[in-house]
Amino acid sequence: MGLADVVQEREEPIQGALEEGIIKNQIQGRYEHLCSQNTASLTEVGFTEETIQHKKFLNLRYEGTDTSIMIEHEAIWTGESHYETAFKQQHQTEFGFNFLARQILIDNVRVRSVGRTKTIHAEKVARMAENEKPEVVGETEVYFDVDG
Repeated sequence: MGLADVVQEREEPIQGALEEGIIKNQIQGRYEHLCSQNTASLTEVGFTEETIQHKKFLNLRYEGTDTSIMIEHEAIWTGESHYETAFKQQHQTEFGFNFLARQILIDNVRVRSVGRTKTIHAEKVARMAENEKPEVVGETEVYFDVDG
């Protein structure tokens, strides 16, 4: 993130199993709704839609468990199988196992939006420093005791 980037996050609870069709029918609409709310908040403080980036997540867990894992939505739509695969990989990494016969449940939908500011690159700063040398006000000799 840049120096003055602003983050806006929103989430909505949703109860349901991760199954065929639920993503496209219910969750995609919630993603769009949360994105538009975050965009409205960020444009109120001066960001334009071109400078706002959205990241979408589903909070997933196995049926009968309390621990959920936030899985990021891919930029290219890959459907329910993406979430299931990513969830199982992350669960295996964190806990060392997966449940074979349990459903994966969706707890909530989350969107994290970042309003990005323009950044000045180091090369540009160096060029500016070469062209605009500050006036020297004074000089002072400094000695450092490196042995003590």
